[in-house]
Amino acid sequence: PDFSADQLRIMFILSTLIPAAMFGVMAVILLVIYPLSKKKVARLQEEKEEHLRALAESGNSIVEEDAPVEASESAEEPVEDALETPAEEPEEKEE
Repeated sequence: PDFSADQLRIMFILSTLIPAAMFGVMAVILLVIYPLSKKKVARLQEEKEEHLRALAESGNSIVEEDAPVEASESAEEPVEDALETPAEEPEEKEE
């Protein structure tokens, strides 16, 4: 079917605005319902490690027997946030 320029423009606007609005709504809902702070992420990591350790000790491991259970980073170490770390300034070249 042939659509006029106005109809195509409206279809384009709706096809971009509706997904963008839904994404925004989902982001707000997640931020309100399930906020993740550094402390909460560290606590969840500790709980996961404890759970995996308990599974490995009981023999009901979901991991292969030879695979290490330890995480690559321990939960005691501070989580580095790239947004809070100041970016390195480029060195000025002397001419």
